[in-house]
Amino acid sequence: MRRVTAGVAFLSVLGSACTGDRGVNADALEAKAVVVVRDIFGGRYAEVRAEFDHTMLAALDEQQLVKARADYEDRFGTFEQMGPPEIVRRGDLTVINVPLRMSLGNGQARVTYDRDGKIAGLYLLRVGVPVP
Repeated sequence: MRRVTAGVAFLSVLGSACTGDRGVNADALEAKAVVVVRDIFGGRYAEVRAEFDHTMLAALDEQQLVKARADYEDRFGTFEQMGPPEIVRRGDLTVINVPLRMSLGNGQARVTYDRDGKIAGLYLLRVGVPVP
């Protein structure tokens, strides 16, 4: 089993927040985050990347997503189900924490959206990692 440093087994890339006047409804982002988590564990990485902002697209390719998922599953087991998402605002960013039940323990996914509704950060974490 691989060791996961600081409990973060996924993507520590955080894109730049957009400064436009557009905003996206938090409930819509919550629904999008649930789809992103399903797509990650369903192996639909192109669909996940289609939601990335420019910074994330440049920093994270499909092979890195495959490896990140495999590393996470090495530690926590296979995906079983999600719990209800939690929304946290951080300036221009909307952070959606999604509790995960995995076959070997609980974890959480964190999807961070910019003001345009694009993914500016994506993480698979151990339970309890605070939102910075």
